[in-house]
Amino acid sequence: MSTKKLIVNIVIIVVVLAAVVGALLWVNSYQPDSDEPVQDESISLFSTERDSIAKIAVTNPDESYTLVKEEDRWVVEGQPDLTLSESRVDTLLTNCTSLDADQKVEESPDDLAVYGLSAPTRKTTITLTDGTSMTVSFGNGVAANTVRYFMVEGDPAVYAGSYYKGDNMTPTLASLRDLQIYSMNADSLRHITLRVAGQPDITFEAMTGADEQGNEIITGWNMTSPYQREGDYETINTEITGTMSELTADAVASDDTSNLAAFGLDAPRGSLSLTDKDGAHVTLLIGAEGKQEDDTFVYVMLDGGDKVYQVGDDTDDFLSLAVTDLMTKFIKLQNIEEVNSVTVTGRGTQYEMTISGEGDNQTYAINGKSVEESPFKAAYQDIIGIMLNGICTVQPTGEPEYTVVYHKKDGTDVTIAFTSVADRSYAATLDGVTEFTVLKKDVTAMFDLLERTAAE
Repeated sequence: MSTKKLIVNIVIIVVVLAAVVGALLWVNSYQPDSDEPVQDESISLFSTERDSIAKIAVTNPDESYTLVKEEDRWVVEGQPDLTLSESRVDTLLTNCTSLDADQKVEESPDDLAVYGLSAPTRKTTITLTDGTSMTVSFGNGVAANTVRYFMVEGDPAVYAGSYYKGDNMTPTLASLRDLQIYSMNADSLRHITLRVAGQPDITFEAMTGADEQGNEIITGWNMTSPYQREGDYETINTEITGTMSELTADAVASDDTSNLAAFGLDAPRGSLSLTDKDGAHVTLLIGAEGKQEDDTFVYVMLDGGDKVYQVGDDTDDFLSLAVTDLMTKFIKLQNIEEVNSVTVTGRGTQYEMTISGEGDNQTYAINGKSVEESPFKAAYQDIIGIMLNGICTVQPTGEPEYTVVYHKKDGTDVTIAFTSVADRSYAATLDGVTEFTVLKKDVTAMFDLLERTAAE
């Protein structure tokens, strides 16, 4: 162990021992006088039922607010449109149903300042349905902030109890807010639109089927713009439907949307629109990045919404996806079961790959010469395995160096022409439409294998 690490470890041990000794000294210093009985059990100062609580007034170092129960929901007095999290309010209610002390520290102190109770910054008043109320004020923490002093209004004594009880009974209003921005069932999504400023919209429509029980399920995604291609299911699931079908904020940045420029939402960097099978629709707008101390985040809001939220800085990762990341990479993944033959031309040579018969009686040939199933299918796999490597930005000129024509059982043909457009790239023209490039080495490797297979 290095000298530096040894010193660090010694310092840590000393600090921990000091905290333990301090806690023991505090406990010993506040033992009752010898003529008073030692209290082995906690002191119950307040207890009620959740349904008996009608109002909770909270003061903490940041603010003061009051929660009131209106019919079956809790609202902020004076701010009825502020949506609260039911589960977080439930937690506050649970904390307010009882108040126990571990010890009575002093019966009637002359100086409350030593306990941090002369002007307490944390206070909670619980009003019950019968009109009675209880107010507790919280003071300083001691014993390495495991114990906190507090007083109950009407009782001159100072008590000590759990440090965290004070925090739990005086939460910030922000911590009680409902931070769920939206929630959609990923399995019910049917349409996705991804928009990045300055780029064409990317849209997808779900392909559906049925599971063994006959329930409708998503089997894939078709990209409908800017290209007509099958989507990359794994990437779409990982980057969009699996992570963005619901979103919860870290905080509400603003309830005022009159100055969206302050959050980069007057001209959003991008957006994500989701529509489910029932027509429910949300559009999330992505604004600027923000920073508080060491934390970075992103401002977002719903299109037409009335709040700006802060979310994790990874929420906008989908904006960096290239259109080619979201589509299948195969130029044409043609099912061999739909094909009678394939014509491949290149280097002044033409190869006719034919499939005859059905099922176990199928036979394979190249230019009329019988070929075993395994090498034939390996060559076929190399043909359909050619993948795009980019968007073709120029239209090819001249004659293609290689062509592949699938002759399908339904009488139609699918033609792919590979024409040089750069030192390392061919333009891949699929049925007369040129959109993507492929690597020359992949095409030449495909043709090399076909030549070897035909010569065997």
